[in-house]
Amino acid sequence: MSKRRVAGQIVYKRAGAGFCGQGSYVMLEAEEDREPCVMACGDPDCCGWSNCRRYDDDLIPTDVWFYHVYECQMDDVWEPDAEAT
Repeated sequence: MSKRRVAGQIVYKRAGAGFCGQGSYVMLEAEEDREPCVMACGDPDCCGWSNCRRYDDDLIPTDVWFYHVYECQMDDVWEPDAEAT
């Protein structure tokens, strides 16, 4: 089962997701509703995020946006503070 995501979370979008070839860090933007997954991942709870803002490798926001990225196409971003606890 894919992990449930929340608006404002930064994740890593895998290569090929969101109408773009490269993998990228993205922030999930707030939306009123989610679309069901169309990637045939097998997870009935997986849903898409219509608007994801790209962040560069230093996690600084850019003016680039990706659209329709599904939770099954995202990975967690390592957080050093979380590892220390």
